Amino acid sequence: MRKTNRYSLNIIFYACYILYFIPRYLEYTTLANIEQYEATFSMLKNISYVGIIIFIILSTLKKSIIVGKRELIFNAMVIAVIFYQMLSYSLYAVFVVLLLGIAYSRIKFSNKFNVFLYITFLLNIFMFVLVLMLNRFGVIPSATTSVMRFGIFLQRTALGFNYPGQLQMSFMTIAMLSVCCIKSKRRSVNIALKILLSILSIVIYMSSQTLIPLVMTLIIIIFGTIKGDEIVHFSKRSYHFLSHLGTFCFLIAFVLVLLWKSGPNIIKTFDALFLNYRLSLTNTAIIKYGITLLGTGFRNINEGGPTGEYLYVDSEYMNMLVSSGIIFTLLMLILIKYVMRWYLQNGTRKYIVLFSIILINAIANNGIFNLLFNPLMIVVFEAIKEQTRGQRSSWKKYNFNAIND
Repeated sequence: MRKTNRYSLNIIFYACYILYFIPRYLEYTTLANIEQYEATFSMLKNISYVGIIIFIILSTLKKSIIVGKRELIFNAMVIAVIFYQMLSYSLYAVFVVLLLGIAYSRIKFSNKFNVFLYITFLLNIFMFVLVLMLNRFGVIPSATTSVMRFGIFLQRTALGFNYPGQLQMSFMTIAMLSVCCIKSKRRSVNIALKILLSILSIVIYMSSQTLIPLVMTLIIIIFGTIKGDEIVHFSKRSYHFLSHLGTFCFLIAFVLVLLWKSGPNIIKTFDALFLNYRLSLTNTAIIKYGITLLGTGFRNINEGGPTGEYLYVDSEYMNMLVSSGIIFTLLMLILIKYVMRWYLQNGTRKYIVLFSIILINAIANNGIFNLLFNPLMIVVFEAIKEQTRGQRSSWKKYNFNAIND
């Protein structure tokens, strides 16, 4: 009976996760621009949050799960913030990740990490193909823009997604999860997978014309599978460098913005040719809204049309800084450090490489605190518990599989 109840709770978690995933994914399509669909998506997500909260409460009441006072207080704070954000119609993604991370930490499936990634992999493939098919048969329209590169105007098509870069980013996630979930001891199979993913990413780029996600996708395909399942032993220096990789990436993003403003013209040329004016837009947002301790309330603006305002800060680090402020950004960098240390202590080379690529990609794009495009963040609560229970700063390698069983 106890085993049956355990798996029944796990089914509740995955049912709520799927209920969250589908409308959240569709919010990145042109369906989200239709008011009735936008309201439906919000309602379904809110239902999933309530379901996850019920799951957390039920799992907390189980005698087999020991929950300390500090953990209960933390859970209550996250749940309170989620309810407040649901009422105010303004959800910060990091709190959603924390809520789902708390629920995930209570799953009792054997090898639960691989199970979670595999389910997310299937969901991403299903939704990606569904969006393309709906666009192909005219059910949802395709956003079309143009960009000048090397003196040539290039047409960009999103194939049903809200904007072309999202199309490329969505496939980047599929490539990452393919590396995680498709395993073969045969070298020929792995090479064939790399070739297939590379061809598909280039075909998608021909439509999206978004360079940075293409480059990151190819890096994932090439480096994510190199001795990916090996246990890695780090020197103390390497361990601490990788632990603070998120902070280094934040500093790089900030310096690039400063260089665009007062540095050599080559930075502006680089911004125009390869970054689709990301640095320029970030500077505009900083000038208009400023940088404060507690945040400015800035949100990405994409009204479209020849007279509509467009002010989109793609960099995750710079968006956090402008919209949420210095204090919030520092807390998020600490959170990223916790998760990276979790992978350094518990993960294999593959997951460390992939999470590092996600952090580097956030210099130009978003996605660190978005489980649709960064499912590796799901261990956030387990990472917090490890750090707060004194398992910090140890640079010795631990067995990854021990965490999953």
